[in-house]
Amino acid sequence: EGRRFAAAVLNHSELGASRSTFDLYLSLLAEGLFEGGGQRRGAPWMHLYSIAVKKPEWASEVLGLLLRRAVQTVASLGISNAFSVNVGILNDDQLDDQVIQRAYQAAPIAFFHETWQSIVAIVSANLDNRAEGGPPYRDEIWRFRDPQFNHRIHDKLLSGVEAGIRALAVADFDSFCAIAGEVVALHAATIECLLVQGYAVAAQSHPDE
Repeated sequence: EGRRFAAAVLNHSELGASRSTFDLYLSLLAEGLFEGGGQRRGAPWMHLYSIAVKKPEWASEVLGLLLRRAVQTVASLGISNAFSVNVGILNDDQLDDQVIQRAYQAAPIAFFHETWQSIVAIVSANLDNRAEGGPPYRDEIWRFRDPQFNHRIHDKLLSGVEAGIRALAVADFDSFCAIAGEVVALHAATIECLLVQGYAVAAQSHPDE
């Protein structure tokens, strides 16, 4: 009951005012205490917008938490699409553009680290590795993605990951290579496209790698 009261108070608080307030918010959000039912089901986008305006780098932490919750939820439901309405955690919203863009533009590497493992898990769970023609294999979420038409939240998130992986490849090429080595065996087209982006942007800084 005390946790619900705290959530009710935070509903009307400035979430970017202090780190301690924000950490409490994250803890309560992880428990699903800010999610409503019916039409309000899903991510608390007004909260995210408020955080992204004042502390855009903190918005990456919220998005990362929500992605991890979505991955855990699909596993418990026995489905694979973490963005499904049946999951009800990361839904499309008129505010998602501003939140996601502010987050990855302000702190692209932080955005990458918060979201990368979940994106890999989602790709893996939706990989069509029985397709004719062999690898690289496409996945059901980003199979038809066109970067020029990022209308859905999963496409917007992937654009943020793309910006993050480019920034990481330039700033810390060794870490980028280690991450690439962990996922290359997936032979996933979406992941390989992201890695190519990283290698391409780092090429001038690391011509011999």
